[in-house]
Amino acid sequence: MAGVAQKKISDYIPPLKTEGVPFVAGAASGGISFQTKKITLGGSPHTVTFASLGMKDMEDSSYLVLVGGETVALTKVDESTITTAGFDILGGGATEVAHVLVVGRLKGQGY
Repeated sequence: MAGVAQKKISDYIPPLKTEGVPFVAGAASGGISFQTKKITLGGSPHTVTFASLGMKDMEDSSYLVLVGGETVALTKVDESTITTAGFDILGGGATEVAHVLVVGRLKGQGY
């Protein structure tokens, strides 16, 4: 936003500065979490299972997933496959590296 200075929370909370955390993210409602992972796809479709990637299952299937491939190959989430345990990625070759961002409530997190 024009005219708004970005401020580091670490300037106001010394323990965050000590830990190297300059910024934090906010969410529109309580209980929202972010999970990220860089994965190598095994072809299309590629099934992502949270547990196999060391990620936590989601509370329900109303979470947001953003996927971006590192090459020109189009990668996207098959919305019909979203479950609390994972989802499928369409597009991308067998060695395509994809960056995954999941935003929503983690299992057991509630509101």
